[in-house]
Amino acid sequence: MRNSIKKLALGLVAVGAFSLTACMSSGSNVAAGNDEFGTVVVQANTKNLSSLNKPALGKTSVIELDSLIITAISNATTPDTVIVKLVVGDSGFKDTSTINQNISVTLNLKALRSWTISAKTKDVNDSIIHTGSATVTSLLAGQVRAVNLSATPLFAMYKATFNFPDSIYSPTGLFGQKLDISKIELIIDGDVVADSLASFEADSNYRISYDYVSVDADSVTLKVYGYLPTSDSTWSNVENILYTKTRAISSLSTLSVNNVTLDWVGPVNGAADLTVQIGKVGVYDITAEIPPEILD
Repeated sequence: MRNSIKKLALGLVAVGAFSLTACMSSGSNVAAGNDEFGTVVVQANTKNLSSLNKPALGKTSVIELDSLIITAISNATTPDTVIVKLVVGDSGFKDTSTINQNISVTLNLKALRSWTISAKTKDVNDSIIHTGSATVTSLLAGQVRAVNLSATPLFAMYKATFNFPDSIYSPTGLFGQKLDISKIELIIDGDVVADSLASFEADSNYRISYDYVSVDADSVTLKVYGYLPTSDSTWSNVENILYTKTRAISSLSTLSVNNVTLDWVGPVNGAADLTVQIGKVGVYDITAEIPPEILD
């Protein structure tokens, strides 16, 4: 059978700890002396992308960060704009999306203004991965202000790992029945986001994954399809859903493995042909003989 794994592959943006003054600035900056500026030290904290685990649902590492962009915009009549861009390697900024990072950036900003400071990361495919913002109100000339800005991820990552038995058993039965697994699916909020068609072997791990899942997603469902034998040598050509389980994402921890037991939903009732032979009703003729002599 064909083996295809559908996976949405997007990239990530990395940020580095970098100390520098305002660059790429624009707006109403006009021949001001140094005492007309204030200094803002931005501590940008990028949070790791959440991921869900199971012996299905585990971390993936597909999303790769590329840059961190910090933008400061003032409330002046003609807004001042300062943009700082860090790339992977600047002050230790890493491209790994599954770790927390703390990046320190120093901005020299025009005083006597309030500033809105935002941060975002982008991945190698130029997609925005983290966002966050903070406000510095009433910056005074010569003042040094510190601001902590937390950039939180917009996505989560899912990877389902399946390990199949070669047979199913009954707790009270005396033998097993072979399985032929044909397809596995990963479903987010009712939409199939990843699947695989293959000839699955018993006691082997098979993984399907999906990245860039919105953090607003509500549920994750796993489904396993397959065939059952109709006799010792013949298999049914009807594909059935054999196992499935739906879990609310809110019930799954991002810190530890979530052991999700799939429920059997395949055929549950057996039937055996029973032939009962009923013989025809016989007719017996009995002739009553009355002896003529009743006395000895």
